[in-house]
Amino acid sequence: MKLNVRNTFFVGLVFFSTLMFWEIYNKVVPLLLEGFNLNNLETGIIMALDNILAVVLLPFIGIWSDKTKTKIGKRMPFIIVGIVGVVISMIFIPIASNGNSLILFITVLGFVLIFMSLFRSPGVSLMPDITPKPLRSDANAIINIVGYIGVVVALVLELIFFKQEGSNLTLFVVVAVVMLISLILVLLTIDENKLTNEAEEINKTIKEEVLEETKLTKEQKKSLFFILLSVAFWYIAFNAVETFASKYVIYNLKLKDGAFALPLMVAQVGAFAAFIPASVLAKQIGRKKTVILGVIIMLVAFSVAIIHMPLFAYFIVFAFIGAGWATINVNSYPMALEMVGSNNVGKFTGLYYTFSMTAQIITPILAGFLIDRNSNDYGFLFVYAAVFMMFALITMCFVKHGNTITIQEKIKNER
Repeated sequence: MKLNVRNTFFVGLVFFSTLMFWEIYNKVVPLLLEGFNLNNLETGIIMALDNILAVVLLPFIGIWSDKTKTKIGKRMPFIIVGIVGVVISMIFIPIASNGNSLILFITVLGFVLIFMSLFRSPGVSLMPDITPKPLRSDANAIINIVGYIGVVVALVLELIFFKQEGSNLTLFVVVAVVMLISLILVLLTIDENKLTNEAEEINKTIKEEVLEETKLTKEQKKSLFFILLSVAFWYIAFNAVETFASKYVIYNLKLKDGAFALPLMVAQVGAFAAFIPASVLAKQIGRKKTVILGVIIMLVAFSVAIIHMPLFAYFIVFAFIGAGWATINVNSYPMALEMVGSNNVGKFTGLYYTFSMTAQIITPILAGFLIDRNSNDYGFLFVYAAVFMMFALITMCFVKHGNTITIQEKIKNER
């Protein structure tokens, strides 16, 4: 059994588009909102809108895509409509910002976020649909590498095109064009129905931990709950830093205009360095221990960042934050899906996103409020993040299921 790297790479272009967009959205939109003279709490409330929509829509869309049958697959129709809708509507974000109308700006954001919600669950579900269960951590590593290339592309575009004063229309147009090209490549290279059928045939030959969500034991349900709770905690920590990172770099580290992207690029280098080792390590020590290692790396990095240091030291800290985040993400989603059957992938992807999005509704608002209360000191973000990573470490200790059945174990079980 061998992973089809070519297919996984092209499926990863959906994640590429997703992460590229969120990098622009999470870093640039808070800075655009400064033009409306909002405080951090008000900014946090607006930045939580995407997650509010996600909690409402993603589970429904995940189940809807599970039940969809078309000639191009059950996920592709959502991916096509969603990305095309985002490409068209996102161009109006800088136009609305230049118009100095907060109502118009929020309305445009609403349309963009609805289209993003339309393809997020189906887009993420496509990888496990076409990948046999034992290979999902490997596939997720490749998917994440491709996705984080999208983040790096976005950071480079921010470095080149972003302006604190003036129009950012060029930045959004270029991102829209890249997303559209990525979609075309996916459509030209991926036959969803064929690849899904092939993966399902392989899965039938594997002694899985459980095939259907209705057969989950009490202990498996407990593990699934604690995985999802851990997801919520580390997203509360990470998304707070992500939401206000551009302001932190500009106001605390004193890097102006597009230069705010430099330490964030370093974080992506750390992530790239960790993706493949995190997948390999999970095969050796298990997904749970690997995820816990990632949580500890981030906990230590957030704690060190609280200390006043020279600028170069913060670059090192950001690299470790990226590495820890990659180590977690390569393995946490496959852990959750390991206990469910192929007919429920979209449903449980939606559930996974419900926990992560709920966390990301809470955290921009709560973090923004606390930053305001701490005299706009964005360094407080790291205290906040360290506390919630500690909570994630505790809850992960209660997870007992979700490790893949390796090929060697399969052979042993069948003797």
